[in-house]
Amino acid sequence: MSRLVDSVKEISGFSSSRGFIGKIQGDLVRRITLLSPFFEELIDFNVELKKDQITGFEAMRIALDSSLELFRSVNGGSKLFQVTHLLALFYLYLYLW
Repeated sequence: MSRLVDSVKEISGFSSSRGFIGKIQGDLVRRITLLSPFFEELIDFNVELKKDQITGFEAMRIALDSSLELFRSVNGGSKLFQVTHLLALFYLYLYLW
């Protein structure tokens, strides 16, 4: 369970960028951040989990890890994408002149 809290805290550190994708990313980060108090409550109360609940939390851990990997790749490559996009627009502008 603490692994879920760590993943949520790391995801909540990402900020949204500008544009349509940034709005979607910011919305997803806010929604995932809302899970943190839920997980912390489960840890604090030391709740006994059933087998199907454990399976569900394992699936959630996989989803959070995938989201974390996605945020890392998008934020790491976003500057390069922006530069190539601006260059493409610049060359298009020069071509049309």
